[in-house]
Amino acid sequence: MLLAFGGDLVRELQANDEAYRAASRQLTLEEWMARPWHQRHVDNVCRLTAALM
Repeated sequence: MLLAFGGDLVRELQANDEAYRAASRQLTLEEWMARPWHQRHVDNVCRLTAALM
């Protein structure tokens, strides 16, 4: 949640969002499933420890 008064914050946040979208691409299920085992392992460990932060 964010509360801001005045300024161009909304426009800046929208521009930032558009920049991220322009630099991104859609990840396919096939690409996601083809990840190497060690990358899947790291992802799972991060998922398990995320609630501890």
